[in-house]
Amino acid sequence: MKRSAVALLLALCGLTAYAPAQAQQPGNPLYFGAKIGLMDPDRGDEATNLGALVGYTLMEDTNGSLAVEGEYTRTFDDGEIGGNDWDVETLAGYLAYRTAGNVFLKAKAGYGWWDVNVDGATGFEGDDWDFTFGAGVGFRLSRKSGLELEYAVVQEDLNFISLGFFTHF
Repeated sequence: MKRSAVALLLALCGLTAYAPAQAQQPGNPLYFGAKIGLMDPDRGDEATNLGALVGYTLMEDTNGSLAVEGEYTRTFDDGEIGGNDWDVETLAGYLAYRTAGNVFLKAKAGYGWWDVNVDGATGFEGDDWDFTFGAGVGFRLSRKSGLELEYAVVQEDLNFISLGFFTHF
């Protein structure tokens, strides 16, 4: 029993060492993606947003990759605040870092614009530019594509939890 556990552990270590070499980014640094997620305000019910992203890998080594990303999202299913419907549109530019490997971590920071609209008698419209940042975990489906689960702070009272797909062409 002890020998088989050691053999299994050694085999897993071998696979782990092999995985990053298999999961490196392809030669084309340009990638595109789509995402869906919940815009979560501090007060109120979440709105559901769809988004698109475009990215460009600036540098890559055995530890990971650094990229610039542009992201746009828009509400397709309104949330509710105080009995009124609300929606949000966002546009942001990020510097993003992904670790190497088939399963990877992602960190991003940038600057973004948001535009919130609340319907009803107590309606509210507001837009501004803010520092934005996020973190996530991902899984590479192939050398060209992957899935990412992210949490991003859009503005101090608004967070975006999303599931996304990206691919290089």
